[in-house]
Amino acid sequence: MGRGGPSLLRLARLALPVLALACGGGGGGGGGSPTEPLPSPSPTVTPTPTPTPPPGGGITFTGASSGPGIVLGQGAATTSSSLTVEVRAAQVTGLYGLAFDLDYPAAAVRYQSAAAGPFLGASGQVSMQVVESTPGHLVVGVTRLGSLPGVDGSGVVMSLVFTPVANGNGAFTFSRNTAYRAEGTPMTLAWAGGTVTVAR
Repeated sequence: MGRGGPSLLRLARLALPVLALACGGGGGGGGGSPTEPLPSPSPTVTPTPTPTPPPGGGITFTGASSGPGIVLGQGAATTSSSLTVEVRAAQVTGLYGLAFDLDYPAAAVRYQSAAAGPFLGASGQVSMQVVESTPGHLVVGVTRLGSLPGVDGSGVVMSLVFTPVANGNGAFTFSRNTAYRAEGTPMTLAWAGGTVTVAR
């Protein structure tokens, strides 16, 4: 393949084939002689408010590895109602593009959207495609464009946003994954997924 790098079609491969107390103890009648002291009133009980969970408290993602290679991690934009999973390059050399399938637990979360990260380049330098071929299965391609060289170092290649649908947990796993250099040759890298837990 020429200096222009692998086409997005090749990278994506089969992309077209995310207090109220119960008032139950209400006292009965007094009884007792007039000389007995009256019972003191019960103290007022104020219900404790339910604490507001911190951002991300209802949904968390734990990456299986921090690298080197291609790894998944929880993004800073994660909240109690939205999970951002970052596809990160960790200590790579000459990375031009990625193509992979990603399985996720559709019973717990659903895919919503994707955005390119800064690692492979600015807007106009990167092309990306994400297709959910079946529920819980994404086909992804992301690549630099034109005669740009590959990139060295670590950073966020892209972000995937999911919303929780039910309590539970499950794994995010890569398959059919390939990393490419600028000339289109594959790179040998380790790939590591992760696990999501939803507890709202």
